[in-house]
Amino acid sequence: MSHLVPSSIVALGDAYPDSAALLRHNLSANPLLQLDTLAEAALRMKPEHVDRRLAYPVNGDEGGFPRAPQDGKRADEVVRSIAETGNWVGLTNLEQLPEYRRLLDEITQEIAGVTEPRTGKSLDMVGFLFISPPGTFTPYHFDAEYNILFHISGSKQFATYPTAPPFIEPELREAYHENGNNVLPWRDEFAQAEHLFSLEPGDALYVPFSMPHWVRAGAEPCISLSITWLSKWSQRTCNALRLNHALRKRGFATFEAPAWPQSAAMRSTFYRAAHKVGLL
Repeated sequence: MSHLVPSSIVALGDAYPDSAALLRHNLSANPLLQLDTLAEAALRMKPEHVDRRLAYPVNGDEGGFPRAPQDGKRADEVVRSIAETGNWVGLTNLEQLPEYRRLLDEITQEIAGVTEPRTGKSLDMVGFLFISPPGTFTPYHFDAEYNILFHISGSKQFATYPTAPPFIEPELREAYHENGNNVLPWRDEFAQAEHLFSLEPGDALYVPFSMPHWVRAGAEPCISLSITWLSKWSQRTCNALRLNHALRKRGFATFEAPAWPQSAAMRSTFYRAAHKVGLL
């Protein structure tokens, strides 16, 4: 069974790997992605993979996307009361549950004809399920993976921006690989370069590796499934950024971050060798 409509495979092929693309899917009625099923799934997941956040931060807030205070509620209770709690819930590493692993594998196989000839075999595939109360705002940030967001219920506004300075500065992109902070400073003038996508059930959005973006839920609770992956090219790029970060901290000159299809193979090899022997 196909989860993306055939025309969306073509659209993904036209965009991949460095342009965002609006796609269509048929997952909105899938039993695995309904609220009650997700509530039960949350109970079966490792507690550290049920992530609760305050739903209404703002762009440029140094606090990023802060975690919600613990109130003793069970994971399934939080999911079922999403419209009232004001908390965003993320179920991370969905692949730990066999039925979700099968779904993610099916989707990965479906897009492999597009992704593998260009960036190589998909690596480190991870599934996320986002359950958002009305109006949830996910502030301006980037993800160091390729991503397809399958929108299941409710509506969302999803804004993307160029993967280049000043929208994402090299120092912050490099430091992410040490501190894990992917939230970016916001400047109002960035809005001139945004590409705004309006997502409804049945829509999906391909988001390229490290492309800055923000997301806002509409007037109803939302459910979205996100599948992320790496490639040999993106792994090499991440290693080149790690090398830059190490050089920058020591006061040495850095290299320009590679942009597709530029290769960072030599820098990646040097970083891995230097890291292995403790030089970096």
